[in-house]
Amino acid sequence: MFTGKVDIKVVSADLTAFTEGEEDEEKKYEIQNLNTYVDLEIDNHEIGTSATLEKTDRPEWEESFSSQSTNVIQAIEFTIYNDFGLDKEDVQIAECYFSVKELRAKGKDTEIIKFTQEMIPKGSIKLEVTFFPKENKRKPLKRKAAVHEKVYLHQGHRYAAVFFSQPVFCAFCKNFIWGLFGKQGLTCQNCEMSVHKNHYNLGIT
Repeated sequence: MFTGKVDIKVVSADLTAFTEGEEDEEKKYEIQNLNTYVDLEIDNHEIGTSATLEKTDRPEWEESFSSQSTNVIQAIEFTIYNDFGLDKEDVQIAECYFSVKELRAKGKDTEIIKFTQEMIPKGSIKLEVTFFPKENKRKPLKRKAAVHEKVYLHQGHRYAAVFFSQPVFCAFCKNFIWGLFGKQGLTCQNCEMSVHKNHYNLGIT
């Protein structure tokens, strides 16, 4: 049994099994339609979601997540989804599941465990996991794991959904980004350029 902190780095994935093969093969994708992100759960609780990487069957996320709990941690699950955009539901394409006991057996506590895991039904994911057991001398504080917002990458921009408290115009179509509730549009975290949700990938540089 394990209690303590777990650091997880989602390095990359090999999804060429989804783009290669016969044309009529089930679950075959064209590379231009493969826009993937990883969802991470520990004991059925969401820990975070990576950015969406577009048009590649070899995504390199290089994103890190961390979770700490005073309760026993039993299992970690990774799921890769294909992002079809704002108007269509995302589709799960691959997953893998580990018991914490199985993962800890691959290395030593406090040391980075690096490995590549085959996924179901196909593909593989490259991961780095580090376990920090709870110290018996003192009771650690329970920290709520940060949940990453969904991010859209396009031509060097890193877009995230935002709520606008004042009038904002779309950098692509020049029209007003309207809406009274929720997050009305997307803003680049690098240059602060704002666009409608369905305009982020339409050639803006």
